[in-house]
Amino acid sequence: MNDIISVMVVTFNSENTILDTLDSILKQSIGPGRIDLVISDDCSQDFTFEVTNSWLRMNGKKFYSYKLLTKDKNCGVSANCNSGWKACSGEWIKSIGGDDLLEKDCLQKFLNYVKNDQECSIVFSKMQWFGRINKITPEPFNMPFFDLSAQKQYQYLMFRSFNIAPTSFIKRHILESVGYADEDFRLIEDLPLWLKFTSLGYKLYFLPEVTVKYRVQNSTSKHSTRYINTAFLQELIIIDSAFKLSKLPSIKLKLFKIDTLILLYGKKIITKITRNRVSWLSKILDIIHFILRPFYFFWKLRRIYVNKKSLFIKK
Repeated sequence: MNDIISVMVVTFNSENTILDTLDSILKQSIGPGRIDLVISDDCSQDFTFEVTNSWLRMNGKKFYSYKLLTKDKNCGVSANCNSGWKACSGEWIKSIGGDDLLEKDCLQKFLNYVKNDQECSIVFSKMQWFGRINKITPEPFNMPFFDLSAQKQYQYLMFRSFNIAPTSFIKRHILESVGYADEDFRLIEDLPLWLKFTSLGYKLYFLPEVTVKYRVQNSTSKHSTRYINTAFLQELIIIDSAFKLSKLPSIKLKLFKIDTLILLYGKKIITKITRNRVSWLSKILDIIHFILRPFYFFWKLRRIYVNKKSLFIKK
């Protein structure tokens, strides 16, 4: 099984995008015969299941193996991911959302990377955003994170994070050993899992190439008219509550903790005032909220400086 890679696709109301996602998996340069395809659907209310099932009837036998999992009720992203991960049989698992795309050489690039670094068990990469936003991340400012030890990565992730989940490439037995994602968090499967990995000494590694195209549209955390997803915000508050100010080992972490409290509870207040709608009022309150976070202000300036400096050096 060492030469078989599992690709685990999570779907929810993905009828308009799932075919592009599945085609990008079928066209992987390593060939579908080396791919264990697992699709886990979280009780979609559209025709995701029917569209996916039809595609599998035509293409499923080209893969090493394939499974389409469904649920009787919506269980949330963490439980949906866990269902898919537990059904995987490959040594490594490449996870992807039902609206994102794999670059043609995605799996081959990850395989080359882990072959050359036998110690790594969790790898991420660059990704190209498309749709409402067009950019490549992680930003240069985020890159030093991957040079840190697992312990330092854990401390970083306590109060600062950036979106890397769509690029994850993880050894299956590592997911098993940590107990998979925490299903108490219905909307956030990634950050609690990265905290779990790093707290147990598993360093997060990085492949400096684009392997995934990440589609940006109205979603759990990003929406064009809703100010914020209140359930998502509440889960962030619960995550933050695990890190007690009095127990943090440095002044820097204490300052980040205070800034995070201002961020989360400030967003909660703005949500109530604006009735959770994006408007001129929410934009004005966001400016005031920003001013109340001087530590974040200097952090933001440094981020802009590092990113601009990197662009200048490339030119």
